[in-house]
Amino acid sequence: MELYVEQAEAEPRTVYRLAVTVLAADEPEYATPIGTAVLDLGDHRSATLGYALRRDAWGNGYATEITALLCEFGFRTLGLHRLAARVDPENTASVRVLTKAGFQREGRIRHDLWLRGTWYDSLLFSLLEDEWVAPAAGRG
Repeated sequence: MELYVEQAEAEPRTVYRLAVTVLAADEPEYATPIGTAVLDLGDHRSATLGYALRRDAWGNGYATEITALLCEFGFRTLGLHRLAARVDPENTASVRVLTKAGFQREGRIRHDLWLRGTWYDSLLFSLLEDEWVAPAAGRG
């Protein structure tokens, strides 16, 4: 938590970490945390986006909603030129989310992640500002 606060207060700010929550329809002041999202700024008006959701939240459209929000924030608010995302090749749901959002697969990064004694590959996706389709007025 300390790291997240440090990142949020940094000048200039280079990392945006968000709590992903579901609001209760009958009690909107109460939000149930279901995951996290991040936009990590890089050089040359670029950023990497990512998200992680609790397993019981999968398949409800939250990743699609998060991706759209991060694209909107990155391109419209921060004026970025390029967004990138790395995905586990076995995570076909996230591949679909990124593809649906307009991201294009750039390639496979071999042995990109060392986790619990094993190397894992990643697929690299990107979306450029002129490829991004902004939501229609009044929809977001």
